[in-house]
Amino acid sequence: SLLSLLAILSQELGTGQGKVLVGARPRNADDSWRNKLTNSLTEVTVCQMQGSPFNMTSANNCGKKEFMGGSLGSRVPDQALTDIAGGVVGGGAQLCEMANSQDESLVQFYPETLAFAFFRADGQMLPSPFTLLGARLYMNSISGQTTADPPLRNRCGSLPSTNWLNENIQTESVSTIVSDWVVQIPASSFVAVASSAWWIYEPGACDHVDALNNDCMAQRQHYDPDITQWYQAYEASMYDSSVQGAFGALVKSVGTGPWGAGVWWGDSQMYFLIVWLATSLVSNLALDYYVYTHFVENPGNQCFVLGGPDACKKCLEESGMSWQITPDHCGTLSAWDMLSKFQGQTAADLYNALGRVGSPPTQVFDTLSNALRRLTPRATPRPERQLSSMDGPFAEASGGSCEELGLYHISNVVECEEAGRWLNRHAHVASRKLGPDRCQVLPSTVELCAHSPPRGSGKVHFERVTGRGCNTANLIDIQTQDVCAEAAWYLGLDTGSTLAASAEDVPPQQKGCFYSSLKKKLLMGYEAKAGDSVRLCLAPEGSVKLPQSTPPEPYCKGIEYDSQYGFCRLWYTDIPGSVYNPGTVCLARTDKGLPPSSSTASSGSDDDDDDDDTMLA
Repeated sequence: SLLSLLAILSQELGTGQGKVLVGARPRNADDSWRNKLTNSLTEVTVCQMQGSPFNMTSANNCGKKEFMGGSLGSRVPDQALTDIAGGVVGGGAQLCEMANSQDESLVQFYPETLAFAFFRADGQMLPSPFTLLGARLYMNSISGQTTADPPLRNRCGSLPSTNWLNENIQTESVSTIVSDWVVQIPASSFVAVASSAWWIYEPGACDHVDALNNDCMAQRQHYDPDITQWYQAYEASMYDSSVQGAFGALVKSVGTGPWGAGVWWGDSQMYFLIVWLATSLVSNLALDYYVYTHFVENPGNQCFVLGGPDACKKCLEESGMSWQITPDHCGTLSAWDMLSKFQGQTAADLYNALGRVGSPPTQVFDTLSNALRRLTPRATPRPERQLSSMDGPFAEASGGSCEELGLYHISNVVECEEAGRWLNRHAHVASRKLGPDRCQVLPSTVELCAHSPPRGSGKVHFERVTGRGCNTANLIDIQTQDVCAEAAWYLGLDTGSTLAASAEDVPPQQKGCFYSSLKKKLLMGYEAKAGDSVRLCLAPEGSVKLPQSTPPEPYCKGIEYDSQYGFCRLWYTDIPGSVYNPGTVCLARTDKGLPPSSSTASSGSDDDDDDDDTMLA
């Protein structure tokens, strides 16, 4: 590979300054992309690639050359090639051989990336993300399309024994400035960027065959890290100021295949939307998305992007993967349907829609279409300022909890999404360490609050607790099916009117009302599996106080044992008559028959153990 690099350079180099390569890594990732959610969604060209991997010049429906160079070695000028990387550029092959994955093979055909690896000490590889401005395809032949037949044998690319140099190597160049120097850079770029695998966040959540068929809910969550990493790699301002101008001059569009849905088994429909959204956050950057019948990684899975279902089924037949990826999973809507549906909208619109993606086995595009039809008109976002406590129906509790700010907490899923749309935030009802689930801004722990009390608040209301028992949040287990169904309605959970019956042999510690977020089903008496355990709990009157309109003097919070209901509970509001003592936990007790309004409080000293059967801390 390096000899091929030298062979071509020997014919190109003359007297004077030659063309320039720029290798660069961006600064550390952050969430600055959220400030770009008001951008309009970018232009997208979907290229359906078919035919021979060695000549894809006319084997597509978009009129563009194949992004990896399968169009007889020729590529689109000013289009950045996306290397579907892992933690390093070149992956597990250690820069030494071709493989049945894109990243390992790609560096062999773009040997300038190998040359830049010599800048790493002690034999280390280039870490991703990494950008090489000016990188070109020196050798024949590589394409995203592969076959099980020789010479490819499911590998990415193949080198002939003779005439392997790319005779159609790009000659176009761009004049730009790097560190105040005017330079010529070949009009081609190589950008290596890794995605975030769902199995890092939820190990064992998906069966392998289910993942191949986009039939796992875990594939449709955890997309914020992917947006962050794509934006980090393609936003010019993330790089050193000396190369920002050159980056913008050379990277006019992005060429990519199934980034995120390769050998990390992501959902191809979900990642199409993620890549479209993340590209839109970068100004003046178009997206060229290539769909293959038999991509070298996770072959056949991209057929779901074609929708149809006729187009999807035909694609699966041509891929030869229908024995593992079943045509019955093909959805109705395609990538072109999504482009039409979101035409003229903003990145915020698509970002909010990602949070409403439904559960399998329905494909992402179809569930999203159904969700959009159910939505009420979205409130006008206010992206540049935080709402005050009296500006609109919702507010952020950036300085503490909702109750501490005199607002109402949100545990209802629908109301949480509405709050997120109103405040232009990605909101989700998330678990808390010791208390019940609350509406939060992801990926932070900032709560979103309401100015009005939750629907149905009165003598009894409901809470949800993720991954723990009701008692850990000082709540009561639900034991009857009618109350379980009422709790699901109160909390805005989509159950599809399905309620599993109780099992008599269920251990006592597992009895109760459960909600499976993966199956969108209520389970009465069955505990949901690990990573999917959401308990619905009952909160009697007084266990969770509503906020007071005028906060009193600083009193301490407390814990008390309720003899009527037989459990310990937290006081979420200040306890009248208690004394504020920083650094201590104050206890309130009602075992003497005193009502809560006149209960006494202490700092939990040894003097409080005269009735230790009613006092727990």
